Amino acid sequence: MYGPGYTATSYKTQRNFPAVTGGRGGAGGKSNRTGGGGGLGEAPRMAVEYAQYFSAVNGGDGGEGGFGANQGGLGGIGQGPRFSQKLMHTDAAVRVRMPHLSVKDFCRSYGVSATICKLLSDQGFETAGSLLETDDYTLSDIGFKQGQIAELKRALGQFVAYASASTSSRK
Repeated sequence: MYGPGYTATSYKTQRNFPAVTGGRGGAGGKSNRTGGGGGLGEAPRMAVEYAQYFSAVNGGDGGEGGFGANQGGLGGIGQGPRFSQKLMHTDAAVRVRMPHLSVKDFCRSYGVSATICKLLSDQGFETAGSLLETDDYTLSDIGFKQGQIAELKRALGQFVAYASASTSSRK
C-alpha cells in the first residue's frame, strides 16, 4: 500500500481529493508612461482541521504588471493560505453543560479586561458560548491584538475546565 514515493499528497491526488487555490489578481493597466501594478491574489482561508480534505492548499497569484512605454508596472502580490483555529475546542458533553454566561459576566468571572469585554460587546458577542464558535483570524480581522486573543484563550480555557469538571462530577 505504501511504496516508494508515497506521500500524503500523492495519495490524496490519486484518490481525487480536490485542491484549493487562492484568487488571481487582475493585470495592471497599460500606459504611455508607467504601467499599472498587478492586483492582489487573495489567499484561501479555512479552518486548519479542514485542510486534510484537500490534496493541496495553494496561495493566491498576484496579477501581471501592466505594460508601460517608459516603465512596466510591478506584478501583484499573491497571499499565502491562512489557516484559522477555534479559540477553544470542546466536546459535545461539555458544551451542553456549560453555564449560560453573558459576555459581561464571563469577563468579570474570568478576569478579562474591560477593553476586551467592550470589543467583544461592540462586535455582537453576547454569550461566553459564542466565543467558542469564533476563531483567531476572525478576531484579528476585527481589530483584536494577539495579546488580547491570548487573554481570551486563557479565560476560555478556565471556563471550559470549570464546565468539564462540572460534567465529570455529574456522571
